[in-house]
Amino acid sequence: MHTIGIKEISILFLLFPVVLAQERTENLFFIYETFSYPAKINVLEKNQNIEIGISGDTWILDFGQIYVGMGSRKYINITVNEEYKIILKSSGNISSLIKFEKNNFILKGQTEIPIYIEPKKPGYYTGEVKILFKKIKYPFLNWLLKCV
Repeated sequence: MHTIGIKEISILFLLFPVVLAQERTENLFFIYETFSYPAKINVLEKNQNIEIGISGDTWILDFGQIYVGMGSRKYINITVNEEYKIILKSSGNISSLIKFEKNNFILKGQTEIPIYIEPKKPGYYTGEVKILFKKIKYPFLNWLLKCV
C-alpha cells in the first residue's frame, strides 16, 4: 500500500490514502497503478488583481492565480513499502508549463517531488498530473525495474 499527499510551499496539509481515479492493470511481469490529479492555474497580466490564498484541497493540484513570469510549486509526497518505479506525466494545456524535479525513478520508502510551474503567457490552464506506480509481480525479478 502507498500513500500520497500534497503540500504547498513547505506547508504539509496531510498524507492520505489515495482512492481518487485509480487505474490498475497488469501484464506478465508488472503491476501498474495510476493515480490522477486534476491540475489548474490562472495566469494574469501584471495589471490585473490577484486573489491571494492557499489551496488546502488534497484532491487537486491548484496552483492558484499568479502573474505572467512568476512561478508556483506544489509538492507530492509518496510513501511506499515495496520497491516501485515512479513515473509522472502531465496532460492538458497545463502540461507544457509543468516541470517535475524527479521523474522515472525507483523508490522504496518516502520521497518528496517538487512540481514547478512558470507560465510565460496569460490564460487559464488545466489538465491532469498522473503518477504511475510500476511494480514487479515476482520479487525474484526486481532487477527488471532498473531496465524498464
